[in-house]
Parts: sequence; structure tokens; C-alpha cells
Amino acid sequence: MDPFYIEGTDDWLGSPTPIETLQHQILLYENEVVELNLLLRQARDKIFRLLEMNNEVAGERDALRSQLADRRSETAYIHSESTELLSQVRSLTQVADQCDRPLHEKPATAK
Repeated sequence: MDPFYIEGTDDWLGSPTPIETLQHQILLYENEVVELNLLLRQARDKIFRLLEMNNEVAGERDALRSQLADRRSETAYIHSESTELLSQVRSLTQVADQCDRPLHEKPATAK
């Protein structure tokens, strides 16, 4: 053995050859690729489910927005009705007060 070739372990018993080392590395890479493909499939499934959920929620949101717009218009209509009725009540109260005044006034005595 060459004294400068101390790091060479090719001739040791039980040590893998360079080809065996490369084959082992290839197997490790293949296993990693398989695992990453599985993780990728799972992530795609989760993304697909999230997109479906988002579409459902967006549909519900749009329906609720439509209901909210309807309720706002109903509220505005009821508010205008109540304002009109309140003004009518006030005018009727004024008329009633005007009608009651002459009855409750004391007649003036002549001096």
C-alpha cells in the first residue's frame, strides 16, 4: 500500500465500494422523492378542500350581504314611516291642545 494513500478504504473488509455508496445514496434520494410526492399530494388535497370551503363561505357571504341590503332598505322605509307618523301625532297633539284651550280658560270678568 502506498503510504500517501492512507485515506483509501476500498480494500477494507465490510466497507462499501464507491458503486455501493452511490446505489445507497440513490435509494435515499428515491425514498425522499416518494415521501415528498406524498406530502405534495396531501398539500394539494388540503388546498383543494380549502378552496371548496372558501367558495362555500363566499356564497354564504354574498347571500348574507343581499339579506343585509334588504334589511337596510326595510329599516329605511320603517324609519321614514315612523317619522311621518310622528309628525302626524305632533300636529294632532297641537290641534288637540288648541281645541282644549278655550274650554279651560276662565272667562274674563268685567270691571
